[in-house]
Amino acid sequence: MSKHLYTFISIPGISAAAREIHLVCAYWGFVLLCVHAGSHLGHPLGRLKDVDKRRWKCVVGTLAAVSAYGIYAFTKRGLADYMFMRTAFAFFDLSEPRIIFVADYVSIMVLFAMAGYAIILLLRRTAVSTGEHKEGVFNE
Repeated sequence: MSKHLYTFISIPGISAAAREIHLVCAYWGFVLLCVHAGSHLGHPLGRLKDVDKRRWKCVVGTLAAVSAYGIYAFTKRGLADYMFMRTAFAFFDLSEPRIIFVADYVSIMVLFAMAGYAIILLLRRTAVSTGEHKEGVFNE
């Protein structure tokens, strides 16, 4: 598509560089979006814990199991190689069932969302223990 839209740009080798930059930014964006989403889980998970501890334990256990699979999927899919430009192109196995592809990426999303949630919990604990906790900061 860029061959048609950006015909006025005639810098040799720009397509390869743009492709690599796009790949890196896409994967970092995916990871950071998931971390950010996880940073907002404090309120719903906290309310669930207050209302029904048994269900909260079940949800947290399920999220932990999915996150553990997410570590495997992150490694299997080689996302770190894409994020740190060790691989110039994204490779997809088109013969793989789509449900496995989706399950892998959903588990990676859960992994990084839980990382975001854990970061917020650590920041909250640090703020409370140092006396820097203020109303509204790290509270949801």
